[in-house]
Amino acid sequence: SYNVTIGRDKWAKGQLIAYQFGWSKEQLIDNIKANFPSVYQRIEQMERDRIESTIFFQGENPEVQEEVKLKMGADMKIPSDYFVAISDDEVIWLRKETDFLSSNVLIHKLAYNDEKQLSKEGIKAIRDSLGRKYITSSLPGTYMRINDIDLPMLTDVKTIHNQYTLEARGIWEIVNDFMGGAFVSYLIHNPEKSELLFVDGFVHAPGRDKRDFMEHLEYILSTTEY
Repeated sequence: SYNVTIGRDKWAKGQLIAYQFGWSKEQLIDNIKANFPSVYQRIEQMERDRIESTIFFQGENPEVQEEVKLKMGADMKIPSDYFVAISDDEVIWLRKETDFLSSNVLIHKLAYNDEKQLSKEGIKAIRDSLGRKYITSSLPGTYMRINDIDLPMLTDVKTIHNQYTLEARGIWEIVNDFMGGAFVSYLIHNPEKSELLFVDGFVHAPGRDKRDFMEHLEYILSTTEY
């Protein structure tokens, strides 16, 4: 039964080390598979603590958080360097802009009418409709859509603050232009209100590794309470 143990800070501060054991190669493989959920939770929690301290280093944006609460009925932790790009009756679009990065959060509320909405096709339809209506480049006739030809869009079911949530992740592109990037979307079901809350994060950072940027966006989305 002794097949995994956790160590910390062996060679440097902030390290998490998972030691896995087995009496044979086959048993070691089995133990790694069996222990994956618990080890992953340890790693994820350590990463969340690191990410939170990074993206909220300059604090939160209470004005934007209040607008999200009033218009969408959701609590969300928004870093201070995000601003409201669009806020109307349908969507709130938050942006963070630097010399090399455009980091974006879309928030949209809609009525829950059918369980088909909480499907791969349903969440794709919501994102593509918002992308077509709101997101363009500087060229005429451009709009955003999911590119699930070059890379399949993946979906998963998870729980965020005790709410059933459909997650989607993949890549986006701008039709009639040469722009693209990564996205992650959550479709959160509130049965008491018979509503769905769509929250989406996407980045545009040409020539840059998107991993850390997407981790930051995922953390922001995961703070949503609806």
